[in-house]
Amino acid sequence: MRRFPILILILFLISGCGKNDEPKMTATPNPTPISTQIKPTPTPKPTSTPVIEGEIEVVLECVWTGRMIEGDNQYLVTVGDKRMKSGNFVKLKDCVGSEYASLKVNYHSAYRDEWDTWIIEDYEMEILDNTVPGLPSVWETDFDHVYPLVNRFPEHAAELELVEGMVVLEKNGRYGVAGRNQEVVVEILGSTYPILDSLELHCDARAYDFKYVPGTPYFLCSGEHGLSAKAFYADMDTQKIYTVFSGDDGPGSFYSLDGSRMKGELGLYHAISGYSKSQEGIPEYEWLNRVGVFNRQGELVTDAIYEDGLAVTGDLIPVARDGLWGYVNAAGEEIIPCQYRALLLVDPDHDRWTAYPPDHGRIVAQDQAGYYGVLGMDGAILVPFEYNYAAPFYDGQILLEKDGVRSFV
Repeated sequence: MRRFPILILILFLISGCGKNDEPKMTATPNPTPISTQIKPTPTPKPTSTPVIEGEIEVVLECVWTGRMIEGDNQYLVTVGDKRMKSGNFVKLKDCVGSEYASLKVNYHSAYRDEWDTWIIEDYEMEILDNTVPGLPSVWETDFDHVYPLVNRFPEHAAELELVEGMVVLEKNGRYGVAGRNQEVVVEILGSTYPILDSLELHCDARAYDFKYVPGTPYFLCSGEHGLSAKAFYADMDTQKIYTVFSGDDGPGSFYSLDGSRMKGELGLYHAISGYSKSQEGIPEYEWLNRVGVFNRQGELVTDAIYEDGLAVTGDLIPVARDGLWGYVNAAGEEIIPCQYRALLLVDPDHDRWTAYPPDHGRIVAQDQAGYYGVLGMDGAILVPFEYNYAAPFYDGQILLEKDGVRSFV
């Protein structure tokens, strides 16, 4: 059966042609040129409100410590008022957010910015608590071992540093992290050893149902551990030290050392020879696979006689020879001979271990018989080598364990 009559009938009914009125013809208007079209003027979004007064309580939600302006010092309102409601985001001007977890703020002026975030400029605040509700205390948590948390991207002149007040907890081959308030901010669930890459904490985030680490400025990441973006190279031919910033394909930029940015007196250099640049500006040199110690004045304190070292800046630098570790001082002396084992995992991807750096003037070490003890900065034995385990802990404390009994010094 042909469908054309049915289709014509439907069009006839829809167009109203069933009436006796003839359709009126209208001229098709010419399109307005693009340059003369009138565009609607968007209504500007208000970026300020009248001065308001009130009292709110805010809880730290996300802090980027100046690395991203949009997220800096950002809080989440948990108890608000008629204007600044619970669930709104707030930024406190001139307040370092990472210092606080919970505040009560009496504010006198506030406005909303273009991202709909409240900006509070004039306020008084009361610190309610530095802890995050619901997080277990490290003292109530069962763990086998504890290690310092390593930051692969420190801001000052060093290849890596230990994060102040944060530790890695290990139990039966699983890892977690305890924060500055001695709370477990990452449960002991991760299968990979945690390393901090700037603001990303690599700790097997797939084991968790969250990405933000409570009470810290950090986020969990499931990616591979990043490599430090900078190191220090010394050309053995010229005795000159360079700060080297690396890219994905290797060292890319050499700059003369700026010792004023060093946190301590000493640093670790990697020995090279014959540094120059090709016509394309690519660095060319011979890698000598040895390290040594330099000072902030750019002087080589030791020759490149060591096979490894811990690239921190401080007053003693851990160095290794023949697989054993010792410490070099500013005079270039092995004030502590290379006779101790490596205890600190600084590169999980390559199973690289080093000695502990000094902490509060003391050094946790392990002798060749496998016993732990504590050394002074001059090499004196402060705690005898008779413990089954020892590790730096909070506020300069050292955790000791002997025959299953733990103590602190």
